[in-house]
Order: sequence, then C-alpha cells, then structure tokens
Amino acid sequence: MKHFNFFTNRVVKSFRGLALAALVVLGASSAFADTYTIEFKDSGTGSDGSEAKTAIADIISSGSSYVTSLTDPTKVYQAKTGYGIKLGSKSANGYLTLVLSESGVVKPTSVTVNAARYSSDTGTLNVKLNGTAQTAQTVSSTSFNDFTFTMDGATDLSSIYIGTSTKRMYIKSVTVTYTTAATPTITVSPSSLSGFTYVQGSGPSTAQTFTVSGANLTANISLSAPTNYEISLSSGSGYTTSLTLT
Repeated sequence: MKHFNFFTNRVVKSFRGLALAALVVLGASSAFADTYTIEFKDSGTGSDGSEAKTAIADIISSGSSYVTSLTDPTKVYQAKTGYGIKLGSKSANGYLTLVLSESGVVKPTSVTVNAARYSSDTGTLNVKLNGTAQTAQTVSSTSFNDFTFTMDGATDLSSIYIGTSTKRMYIKSVTVTYTTAATPTITVSPSSLSGFTYVQGSGPSTAQTFTVSGANLTANISLSAPTNYEISLSSGSGYTTSLTLT
C-alpha cells in the first residue's frame, strides 16, 4: 500500500516541515480597523457662503459615494476655505442627516465628527446614529477637534444626523471606523506530487514531502489522502488516511 507521508516508499507529506508550519502559521481569524471619511465642501473663498445648500454635490466634497441622500438639510452653508460647512445661522440652529449608501453601510466601532466653534457661538454638537441620539458634545474651541461617538461594531450604520443646538458651528468631516475581517488563506507546496512507484511485496513507495500553511483561519485544516495513499506528520511512522491541523 502506498503511503502519503514524509520519506520512505510512500506518498509523503513534509510532516516535520508540516508540523512546524502548522505551529508557526496557523491561527485564529484576525481583523483590522478600516475607515472611510466624508468631507464637507467649503466655499473656496475667504468668507462663509450666505446661500443655504441642500444638494449632495454642494455639501460633500469627497466621500459622496458613501451617501445616497440627505434628509432635511436645514441651514447648511458652505464655510470659508478649509472650514467645510457651517451649520446654523445667527438666529437658528442647523442640521442634516446623511443617509448612507450600500458601500457606506458598515458595522462601526466609532463615528468621529471634526468640528469647530463659529466665532463666539459656543454650542452643542448633536449626533444621532441610526436615529438614536448620542451624548451631546460641547464645541468650545475655534480650532477643529474630533468628537467621537462609539458603536458596538455589530450593528449596521445606515444614517448619521449632525446638528447644532446653539446657532452656528463648523463641520469639516465625519469619519466612520469599522472592523474588517482578514481573508483566510491556505497554501500547499508543492501543489501536487508524482513519481511514486510500488512493487508488490517490496513496498511501500519512497515517501515524498509537502508543506501546508494557513493564515487568518477560523477553523482547523483537514487533510485527506487519495485512495491507496497515506499521510503522516513525521517520517516513517504515524501514517493514516486523514489528518487535522490545529
């Protein structure tokens, strides 16, 4: 009977090499943080615009692919160069809701709004995620700062409401941070083995070796030998028809 294993006259697998690869490379699934940013469009001049805007093209300068529509944009103005948009007027607060597109709907761990005070109008930044009000943040500096609102990383985000409670405020951008699972991979080298010979009564065939490695795996690797072959994790012993790498 031919054996799929290491050395000897059997079909072999690089079992020492395999075992080492399994210990070093195989592991649990990993993930990494990813983000996308929606930047708001300024006037391109040294002064704030006086005409309220309602269209995506007039309000968002980059990242519009993450937004499918704006709900009820009220008192939204293009701010002076480098300041994004101005929410609110001298006599009233301003707000808008970003309804996210398919590419914008992710499971965030946080949503960050970059905001600054307008002149002497210290006010409160109000944010709603999926319609749920978050803890309001006081914006007291005329320099831009990040205001972060956390999510559980398991709930799809479909809309972001940004508003002011006291007159005017500058909003430069909103950044959504979410987790992306790394892609599982399994590598076998070489991909095939050949040249096994077996003389009846004089077997098994000489063993050959191969290595298996994996990365970002969510389960063990199962190996099965072809008919009439066996495999092992070591040369010369332990041959079987199937193995599990953990």
